[in-house]
Amino acid sequence: MTLSFPAALAAAAMLVAVFAVAVSTAVYIRLRQLSAIVFAGQRARPPRYPVRLRPGPGDGAALVALLDGTCPLCREVWEAVAAACEEGRSANVRIVFVFADAEAAGRYPDASFAETMAGADLWSEVYEGYTPVLALVDHEGALLDRRYVRPGAPPPETVATLLTRAHRLSTALSKE
Repeated sequence: MTLSFPAALAAAAMLVAVFAVAVSTAVYIRLRQLSAIVFAGQRARPPRYPVRLRPGPGDGAALVALLDGTCPLCREVWEAVAAACEEGRSANVRIVFVFADAEAAGRYPDASFAETMAGADLWSEVYEGYTPVLALVDHEGALLDRRYVRPGAPPPETVATLLTRAHRLSTALSKE
């Protein structure tokens, strides 16, 4: 059996193509493995929230709000939390506003319904590159829920959802 020149050329081209696909697949898989190793720590951040942001005794959870001093959407989140607290929906939930510095915190009214914390050390522990962020934290510091509040998303609904979840957790803890 003899192969004509065009048939041999086609067979060789097919082998080269199969080899190229195999090499490309192997390189892609290895790059995915390397990126998983390099970026593994960033995906898990933050593994635990600091003790000073965790709920206190009798609280089911802590609602931590990371806010910026100049962000209009952050102001809407602050107002939504304030309204929910005034309506009594924050029972058994520790409310904490976190700012990068005292200047940013000073742009908001004093909040008798919540704690305000500001400082570069605390900010660097919890800031993930975006504000506003609402996080629901348990007694162990584990993140129960996190919401990046985006433009167009109604902050009152987001706050209500998180407070409802925190209230359910508080009720479950009180039954234990």
